[in-house]
This record gives sequence, C-alpha cells and structure tokens, in this order.
Amino acid sequence: MIQALILDFDGTIIDSETPDYLAWLEVYQSFGLDLPLVRWASDIGRGPNDIPFNPLTELVAAVGEGIDLVEIKAKRTARFREMMAAEELRPGIRQYLDTAQILGIDLAVASSASHAWLHESLETLGIKDYFTSILCSADVANAKPDPELFVRSLAALEIERHQAIVLEDSPNGIAAAKAAGIYCVATPNALTRHLDLSTADLIVDNLEALPLEMLLDLAEPCAGISHAASSRA
Repeated sequence: MIQALILDFDGTIIDSETPDYLAWLEVYQSFGLDLPLVRWASDIGRGPNDIPFNPLTELVAAVGEGIDLVEIKAKRTARFREMMAAEELRPGIRQYLDTAQILGIDLAVASSASHAWLHESLETLGIKDYFTSILCSADVANAKPDPELFVRSLAALEIERHQAIVLEDSPNGIAAAKAAGIYCVATPNALTRHLDLSTADLIVDNLEALPLEMLLDLAEPCAGISHAASSRA
C-alpha cells in the first residue's frame, strides 16, 4: 500500500515558478529583450547551485556592463514578491494534505529550493506541520534532476519506492522521481503546462478533479513499475 506522498514545493504546492519567470521577463522587456520560455525551462526544478541559465549573467552579456545590477535585482525581487502575495496553495493541495492525514499517509517535501525559502514559505502558508520530512537542495550533494532528494526522502520516511507517490510539476522533477523508481504524478502549473511532462506516470491537470482516494486506486497497482507512457486525468 502507498504509505507516503512526496511533494515538490515550487510550482507544485504553490505556483512560485510563474511569478519568477514573469518577473525576469519584465526585466528583459524593459531592455527591449525577450526571454523565451524554452530558454528559461532548463532551470525549472533545479537547485540554486545547478542552474544552466543565469538570467542576470545573460542580461549583462546582451546589454553590456553599464547596467545597475543592484537596482535590477531589487526591482525584480520586489516584483516577484508582489506577484507572490497574490498566490495561494494550488487547487487540490489542501484537500490532499488533509485527506492524507485522515488516511494515515505520511507527507514529505523534496524541493530544490533553499532551506530559508522553503521553511519560510511553508510557515507562511500554515502547512509546515503536515510534513514528516522536509528536504531541500542543501541536504543532498546533487539536486534534481538527480534522484538523490527522493532517495533521501524514502530513507527519512523509512519506506520503499513502491510505497510512495511523488507530485511534481517540472521535467527535471519528474526525471528525478522516475530515476528513483517512484510513481510520479505531474500536476502542471500555468508555466510548466507548456513543457514536456510525458515521462510522468500520470498527468493531472487539476488535483481537485482527482481526489487522493482515487489517485491511490490508480497508483497502487502500478507503484514501483517503470512506465513507457503516461496518461492524463
């Protein structure tokens, strides 16, 4: 039986990824530049020390050294926080957390974010106490798409891979979950729905449409089995 849900944070529990991208897009547009999603997508789900695309470095390369980096970062951060102030838990997440508690299913977070951002955000959202295990990029040598975060989560929960379900939103996160041998549900947000999530075992556009009890019925016969194709609910 499934004994735990392991959730990504950014983009899965709350959509911080869309504001992050849009805040940088606005910066680029202020210089008459574009920031294509395909260029940005490689970063989504990765740890802060393993980002192949650095938007600030790329901006300097495109515009030149004469720009005020301190001002740019301050404006970008202010705009990001402004957009984040309007964000809430993604649809269905609260119901999943509450139902998991009722069913006696452990909850864990496995995130590529920093400790400071992750714990502050979980506290602000009022959901930190739901989780038995909270791991971030600083807890492992290799963040997603490496499977180490999920392997460490299994160890912390004292379960096997076939006893867990991962909820993810990005290709990097899905790759990490599948490399760890865990059944993975993709729940795309406004940004990642434009990316290729086909390697997930199941794609759920809205968790409210698939209560946890129904997901358990779908996943339990398949957990731990590698899938060649995904389905959409």
